Amino acid sequence: MKTAVAYVRFSSAGQREESIQAQKRAIDAYCIQNNIKLIKTYEDHAKSATTDNRPQFLKLIKESRYKEYDYVIVHKLDRFARNRYDSASYKLKLKKNGKQLLSVLENIDGSPESIIMESVLEGMAEYYSANLSREVKKGIDENMRNYKFIGGNVPYGYDIVDGQYTINEQEAKGVQKIFEMYLLHYTYADIMKYLNTNGFRTKTGNKFANNSVIYSILKRRLYKGDYVKNLGKEREFIAENVIDPIIDSKTFEEVQEIMKVKQIRSSKKSDYDYLLSGIIYHKCEDGTIHKMIGSSGRGKGGRKYYYYKCKHCNTWERADRLEKQICEFLTDVIFYKNNIEQFIQATYQSINDFTEDNNEKEVLENKIKEITKEIDQYSKAIAKGLISDQIIEKVNSLEQQKQELKFNLSKISDKERVTLDEVREYFYVNKTNLFKDRKHQKKVIQTLIKKIVASNTQVNVELSTLKACSLTTFSGRVLKTSNEHLFIYISDNEFVIKAS
Repeated sequence: MKTAVAYVRFSSAGQREESIQAQKRAIDAYCIQNNIKLIKTYEDHAKSATTDNRPQFLKLIKESRYKEYDYVIVHKLDRFARNRYDSASYKLKLKKNGKQLLSVLENIDGSPESIIMESVLEGMAEYYSANLSREVKKGIDENMRNYKFIGGNVPYGYDIVDGQYTINEQEAKGVQKIFEMYLLHYTYADIMKYLNTNGFRTKTGNKFANNSVIYSILKRRLYKGDYVKNLGKEREFIAENVIDPIIDSKTFEEVQEIMKVKQIRSSKKSDYDYLLSGIIYHKCEDGTIHKMIGSSGRGKGGRKYYYYKCKHCNTWERADRLEKQICEFLTDVIFYKNNIEQFIQATYQSINDFTEDNNEKEVLENKIKEITKEIDQYSKAIAKGLISDQIIEKVNSLEQQKQELKFNLSKISDKERVTLDEVREYFYVNKTNLFKDRKHQKKVIQTLIKKIVASNTQVNVELSTLKACSLTTFSGRVLKTSNEHLFIYISDNEFVIKAS
């Protein structure tokens, strides 16, 4: 047996109180005649047909989404809604919820006549929807002409008061700090760390944890006072200097210029290959050592410069100068004609003096597996477009660790196959590659050098293949080099480069 709910409405406008009872009796008789079980009746008393004045009607519509029955029965369609638009709209809602509207006095029971009526109702609903959309757009356009908030998420740094953008003083300080730190070339991670540490929170009350939040703030013209809607789309609307600004135009434009240069996109690699990426560190004035990352900017004349920047103290080193020093170190010390043979002999001795240890071999193999797995995870993130300075830096660091571990593993597993001639070939191939393109230069540097630590007065270089102190002939004295501008000596098992 089919089941149904009924809706009855009594209006005080000329109707007798007993009218609602008459509606119920007619519906009961209709159900008996058509073998339908009535399970519930919704009643609105002394209410008009206006939707928002009919709480039981709205409850019926809401419950139709999950209540199990087949029909909604009314005495007459005008009981359902006097407004044709409302009638069409709510009938379609019932239809989407799997319920059919029936009228005791009108035939909408699936007959040919009811199909025509249903088409009319659906056509009216479509017209109503299109007309409503047009009216909504008119309202939105009017709000845009008055520079009002038109919906969506309220932008960080502002509150909405009577539809107008009003500066939130506390959040505005956060916005200003974001722009200030970015101009000083802090990373998104650095900026978020500062905001969270100093009590700033997002609009939802959470800590800053997503690079995209900082990125969107830096790109939003609203903060310099521009009202921008539908940028690059149909109905684009732009009005400059009409909102109370949080950031001055000069600062905003400077940030945009830096973003153009620094931004890493998944579809485009950096146009500069940093030779020391992953192995360059900085010794700050407080004595701590921190990693340096590649960065770039433009001079007053528009020329582009590349740097290595300390993540801790924000010290900058020109990339070309620092890389030149390292290449000169390799050329004038490691590959210098009077020195190279001693490096070859020391490396060969270091490899053959290495005692094989199965436990250490297993540890190295496990570490390589762990790092490979971690690199794969980052690679998947990059493939999905999740790319940032931090991710690139981390991958480079992991690749360097993996390379070093594999080299150490090779010394354990294959030491019996390494001959003096092979070591000599290894050095001379690298010497040749150092004078090729940047790709080969980077490979040589990353293969031979484990770590570089730059400070205000000197650069310390730790080799991957051997310990500096094993070169006893060099210990405690200045090396002869072909470059008169560099003094190089051994200190604490590292080579130290100092300008003359």
